[in-house]
Amino acid sequence: MTDSSACVVGCTEIAVSSSTDGGRTWNAPVAASSGTNDIYGFESPSFAADPTNPQRLYAAYINDNGGQPQDFAGCGSSGDVYILELVTSTDGGKTWSGRPNPGQNGSSAGIPQLDDTCSGPGLDSRHTGRRVAPAVLVSPGGKVYVAYEFVGFSTTSAPPPPNEIRFSRSLDNGKTFSAPITVSNDAIDNALPQLAVDRTTSAFRGTIYLTWSGKPRGTTTEVLMSDSLDQGASFSFPRSVRATSQGTQINPVVAVDNDGQVATCYYVTGTNTPTSSSNYFYNCLTSFNHAATWAGYQKLAPVAPPGFDALTSDFLLKNDGFFTAFELTSAGQRHVVGEKSDLN
Repeated sequence: MTDSSACVVGCTEIAVSSSTDGGRTWNAPVAASSGTNDIYGFESPSFAADPTNPQRLYAAYINDNGGQPQDFAGCGSSGDVYILELVTSTDGGKTWSGRPNPGQNGSSAGIPQLDDTCSGPGLDSRHTGRRVAPAVLVSPGGKVYVAYEFVGFSTTSAPPPPNEIRFSRSLDNGKTFSAPITVSNDAIDNALPQLAVDRTTSAFRGTIYLTWSGKPRGTTTEVLMSDSLDQGASFSFPRSVRATSQGTQINPVVAVDNDGQVATCYYVTGTNTPTSSSNYFYNCLTSFNHAATWAGYQKLAPVAPPGFDALTSDFLLKNDGFFTAFELTSAGQRHVVGEKSDLN
């Protein structure tokens, strides 16, 4: 449990609230990680539970270390350090491995810091940029996977390096992580990578699916998918889920159900250069051959403002199919709605 009394200048926190009655009521939030907001700002949290031990939970997030002292040297006094961090709970979210002292900086705080970058000059190009939108997932064997985007900055007049989708894994319940690998250097800004894993008892058990938005043709923004058959040691070449000669596909999500079907949902509009008035619709695809090809096209909403969406299957693997949540507008207000799908 973090000690917020050390936050004499106020805290930034990752908070987790739990429910024991299917979401009808919720317990008061618990600080999973806490830091003093004079030098830290926590953002973009992602949450996952371990199927081998549901009491073991993980939260990954971006720590914007914007003031001195900085956790990593070399970024200069005028720049921010963006740090990918992960905290763990072993008692169902009652307590977490956050900083024992929110004012303590650096890896000595005991939190795994998977990757770091600078907003200004001082380090190599691989560390000059920003970490964005981590997604954390746990395999059927308890391995912890984290995917995220690297948005490169240029400190000269030259164009910035291409955005990357990166991946790191832990084989010891989140205590240590592998050096990040680059899955793809084709990602738009806010590519929002998402992960899913096959937990069936088939030969594809443990297959990892990673999706995001990129521009493989240089003009159209398409949903890309890559998979790993070796527990995240390597990934396949990214391929388009639904190639199109024009259009923009964003905010993809992915899930695997209890018989190994893979589904993805996303927002799409028919122009390569969308504006704030462009019409998006929300659709889903299903693969019956482990993301090799896609069918089962479903347009769930002909008008859907791009924003929040999510996709899941039954965590307990008792029910077939998928459930997706996305946004709709009614009477000038945005609402989150949901729909279940089971094509087979």
